[in-house]
Amino acid sequence: MKVLCIDNDSNGLDVLMRAQQYGHEVMWFDQKRKNGDERRAGEGIVPKLRDFEKLRSRYIGWADLIWFPQNAMYVDLIKPFRQMGYPVYGANVEAARWESDRAEGQRIMKECGLPIIEGKEFTDYDSAIAYVRQHGKPFVSKPSGEADKALSYVAHSASDLCYMLGKWSKNDKYRKDAKEHGFILQEKKVGCEMGIGGWFGPG
Repeated sequence: MKVLCIDNDSNGLDVLMRAQQYGHEVMWFDQKRKNGDERRAGEGIVPKLRDFEKLRSRYIGWADLIWFPQNAMYVDLIKPFRQMGYPVYGANVEAARWESDRAEGQRIMKECGLPIIEGKEFTDYDSAIAYVRQHGKPFVSKPSGEADKALSYVAHSASDLCYMLGKWSKNDKYRKDAKEHGFILQEKKVGCEMGIGGWFGPG
C-alpha cells in the first residue's frame, strides 16, 4: 500500500515508521514552520516531501491511502479527491470546522442532544472582561481556529480571569487572533476533562 501523510506539525512519524516497517511505501508532507523553517523530524528515517506543488500534482494521485494526523489543515485541498472516492483517513471540511470553531462545535453537539457547557463567544477582550465582571464568577477561556492555544485558561476567580484577559488585550498578536478567530468563555466545571475523536461513515 502507498500511504501519503499530509501533516502540519510532525505528528505522523511514528505511524509512518511502522507502516514502512511492515512493507508499505510511505511519503510524508510535513508543512514548514510558521517562520518558514523546514521541519527536521524523521529525516533519513522516512521519505519526506517538501514541495507543495508536487504534493498536489503528483502524490495525491499516487496514494492508496491519504492520512491527516490532525484535522484542520488541507481538508479543502483533499475534498474533491474524497468526493471522487479516494480513501482518506481524517476529518472532512465540516468536521474540521466543528473542531476549530468552538461555538459551531458546541451548536452541533447541542443539536444532536449532547449535554454541553453553555458558553459565550467573543472577538475582543474588553467585552469579555465586562461579561466576567457582570457575572462575577470564574470561567474557562478557550480560543477558536488557529489562535494561539496558550490562550486557553482555567480561571480560579472572576478577578483572575479579568487579569488574564486584560494582559492578553495588551498583546497585538492575541488581539488580532481574538478578532480573526474568536474565543469562548464557558462556565468553570470542576472535574476531569477527556477528549475523544473518531472518524466514521463515507460523509
